[in-house]
Amino acid sequence: MRQTSERASSGPRLRRRPPSIASSRLALAPALAVSLCSLPAFPQETALPEAPPAAAPKAEGPVAPGSPPGPGQPLVRVDHVVVTATRSERSAADVPASVTVVPRTAVEDAPSRTLDDALRTVVGLNLPLGSSNTIQPTTNHVSMRGLGGDRALVLLDGIPLNDAVNGYVQWNKAPLGTVEKVEVVRGSTASLFGNYAMGGTVSIFTRPLDGNRVEADASYGTFDTRRLSASVTESLGGSWHGGVFLDAEDTDGYTRALPQERGTIDVPSSSRSLNLQVKAETRGSSGSRFFVKGNVLDHDLSQGTRLATTHRRMYDLAAGGRFDLGEAEVSATGYYQDAAYDVDNTQLVPGAGRNAEYLANQAENPGRDVGGSLQWSRGLYGVLTFLTFGLDAHRASSHDSVVSFDRSGRETGTRTNEGHQTFAGLFGEASFLPVARLEVLVSARLDSWWNAGGREESSATGLKTYEDRSTTQLDPRLSLRYQLRDGLAIRGAVYRGFRAPTLKELYRSAVTKTTVILSNPQLGPETLVGGDVGADYSAGRFHGELNLFLDRIDGLMSRETLSSSPNLVVQPRNVGAARSRGIEVMGTFVLGRALSLDAGYAFTDSVITDNPANPALVGNQVPDVSRHAGSAALSFSPAAGPAVALRARALSRRYADDSNKLAMDPHLVLDLFASVPVTKAFEAFVSCENLLDRQYVSDANVGRRLGPPLQLFVGLRLRQPPHRAASPASNTP
Repeated sequence: MRQTSERASSGPRLRRRPPSIASSRLALAPALAVSLCSLPAFPQETALPEAPPAAAPKAEGPVAPGSPPGPGQPLVRVDHVVVTATRSERSAADVPASVTVVPRTAVEDAPSRTLDDALRTVVGLNLPLGSSNTIQPTTNHVSMRGLGGDRALVLLDGIPLNDAVNGYVQWNKAPLGTVEKVEVVRGSTASLFGNYAMGGTVSIFTRPLDGNRVEADASYGTFDTRRLSASVTESLGGSWHGGVFLDAEDTDGYTRALPQERGTIDVPSSSRSLNLQVKAETRGSSGSRFFVKGNVLDHDLSQGTRLATTHRRMYDLAAGGRFDLGEAEVSATGYYQDAAYDVDNTQLVPGAGRNAEYLANQAENPGRDVGGSLQWSRGLYGVLTFLTFGLDAHRASSHDSVVSFDRSGRETGTRTNEGHQTFAGLFGEASFLPVARLEVLVSARLDSWWNAGGREESSATGLKTYEDRSTTQLDPRLSLRYQLRDGLAIRGAVYRGFRAPTLKELYRSAVTKTTVILSNPQLGPETLVGGDVGADYSAGRFHGELNLFLDRIDGLMSRETLSSSPNLVVQPRNVGAARSRGIEVMGTFVLGRALSLDAGYAFTDSVITDNPANPALVGNQVPDVSRHAGSAALSFSPAAGPAVALRARALSRRYADDSNKLAMDPHLVLDLFASVPVTKAFEAFVSCENLLDRQYVSDANVGRRLGPPLQLFVGLRLRQPPHRAASPASNTP
């Protein structure tokens, strides 16, 4: 992917602004497309020069070509503003952390249909091998730098996308048409964001509602896949603007079971999803802003057999804003999320292989999360240049019910589980410039959380209640950045972070085809201590970044095997420790006015270092982490005319379990995206995923499952008024 910022030759530049806190089914697609096509054409807008879109995200880069400059004029550099690394607006050119910025054009022109697929080549980001629209939702784990599991925080306009009950990430709650940019910060950011941020933070920012525009992408492809993404924004009068955004997809999917292991119960993993968002916002002349939005998500998914299905329904409301308070600024946000997750789980009929199954249980897993934050920030002068303080809190609750059946369909038992968690945190950060070229950034956060109301009632064992528990933890971070000379800077950080056990791990038991997972109300938090050092180098049309990191997790939560016959019975426990160390190398080469190349590689040595319950696991690889990960992206995107983006990503073997017996194949995948203008407002495109049709195992937890095969999609894109998204550019040659 195209790089998006340069490392400046001057010292850190701090801004005073705090962060912005900011279908019917596809049967409606033809009618909507006709309506969009019948709209009058808007006059042509003049777009700012932009960097060429790229196939996959990487680290920031120094130079971005846009419209060809006049004779003798140099290429311009792109300098994005980032928020996540410091919880305040900063230039990405000089922030004392390893940050990747993925701009809107890179998301739009990536050969992928979901946001997580568009981020697959971000160096250091660990994702499942299957797309979020086709794999079991609870397996949408996100981590960084080899930590595995749910050990990274994902935010959408400052609001967590990590499910409050389960911890997994709900990627399709962010309609692609709303995404302005994505910021990926490596290394623990728990000193600012608390829970889950022990491994790093992914922040998704939505587009501002400025001007009147209509945009739509409609495509059709392999496995009878139909997709529509559409948005309409309008002025509501005065300074108010409103927008409606829709993402919808319907696919028959592919059969994920390996050919040699398939039986009559195996069917394609079909998926149908709808995400609708409505938003209104206003912006004042002084920089103040206010927004309110609502979101509805509905997702049906086959688990790959005739009887096993999942259904998710989610409703979200959020509001927030920021305003001046003297020479300081105050920002605030609040949100409410209501989710229902219903699952039909099956088991194989003994002796019938994969030719017969029966409905083993039906589970309803509702959850709610309500929270908010308040932050004060001020830019200063002298040695102390910036100061911010804030607080946030949220309360998550769940009430689960399960009904079990035997092979004849007779009800054999019921179970209900419930409980809630409350989190509250106080944080602060200060930036110092003791000398012109050195920035010292200090941040710390005090978190407290309470697990309460835990109870289980079963028809077999009666009522059990669990003791309320509370924990408090202080997580500091110290970051340094020193500009050695123009184009060369070094930086380093030491930090501490944590992940609290989820309500699912504390109070919810589950049964799958071959495994029984027991809850554990005695679980405690995981704690990470680590650090990294890095260097940023820019020269001409090249920007490169090198990082070395070392992290250790104590109180590691992992599933301990309690029994293996007749079924596997496991329970999450704090079983020991793990260590992750490695190196990240990434670079951007601007080869011409419209041609760029990005490349990246990560070596991650992530192993279990202590496990008293099972010493045989010591030295094993942490699940869902590849030791070697490499990627490259070549992008050709002139100011006008056809555009092409080709990306390659390679991963070494990884394992689905801590015993390292369930292996997933090493593989190389090529993806392609190409577009050509048809009129001023319309653009035709083709997208191909897994161009070489490589077959590899992407999941091995409940039987071996195949990763996505070759998939080809063709589509039409509408932009009214016609434009290509602009990237902010500086005048620095």
